[in-house]
Amino acid sequence: MLVSNQRPLRCELWVPEIGGPIDPDNEAHELVMSVFGGMSKGERNRIKLRVRTAMAAQTLLEGRYLGGRPPYGYTLRDLGPHPNPAKAADGKHLRGLTPDAQTSPIVRRIFDEFLAGYGLFAIAEGLTANHVPCPSAHDRARNRHRSGIAWSKSAIRVILTNPRYTGRQVWNKQRTGEVLLDVDDVALGHTGGHALERP
Repeated sequence: MLVSNQRPLRCELWVPEIGGPIDPDNEAHELVMSVFGGMSKGERNRIKLRVRTAMAAQTLLEGRYLGGRPPYGYTLRDLGPHPNPAKAADGKHLRGLTPDAQTSPIVRRIFDEFLAGYGLFAIAEGLTANHVPCPSAHDRARNRHRSGIAWSKSAIRVILTNPRYTGRQVWNKQRTGEVLLDVDDVALGHTGGHALERP
């Protein structure tokens, strides 16, 4: 605990490129740190691009499913041992999506009715009236927090707007963006935020 007559301790940041500690009041030092920050951000962006490119190649060449729970209407199938030798040695396998025999006809029905001019509410009401289990009722183990009583408009909307059902593989739908804390003082840094990617 600090006593009022004690001065707080100061820590110096030593940087080999300038041969000593950073002086925040020195314009040359501030320039050096800005350059280092730009180089670090550039390297991070290069890594991000390489990862996304690799994911795209895996999706295109291997048909690999890149994670998460399978969408309603699909189930996971085994695609064989993982191509990474270390992961294969641990017994890990690749997984891909395949239509589920029970629920894929329901997805087709939803799209057919929507293309025929039915609205979301009418589709949901029809499925409920026909005693078709909604997604949360179909998989109670992962949806205990939902009632599973009936189909909702939002469930129909999620299915109709999911690009997976049109044959597209989409990942990283939520990206982290950066905004300067103060545009007049870039040294203050950035704050992160999430934004949904549009397919």
